[in-house]
Amino acid sequence: MKSAGMLDTLRCAVRESDLPQAEIARRLDVSPALICKFLSGETDMGAVSLDKLADVLGLRLVPARKRRSTKR
Repeated sequence: MKSAGMLDTLRCAVRESDLPQAEIARRLDVSPALICKFLSGETDMGAVSLDKLADVLGLRLVPARKRRSTKR
């Protein structure tokens, strides 16, 4: 599942890349429709596709550490 912040970051990176969505889709070996749906928030992408997308856009995905519960 993606966070709103991550999706906003990816949208911005796509715009700044000057790559057409069709080219991004080709590099990820997915359909342009999937890229459009992902960027609009209609669907999720798997971890492998997200990693490839980040690579195409010159980004690096970093796993977040889980927060410890303070409940006892």
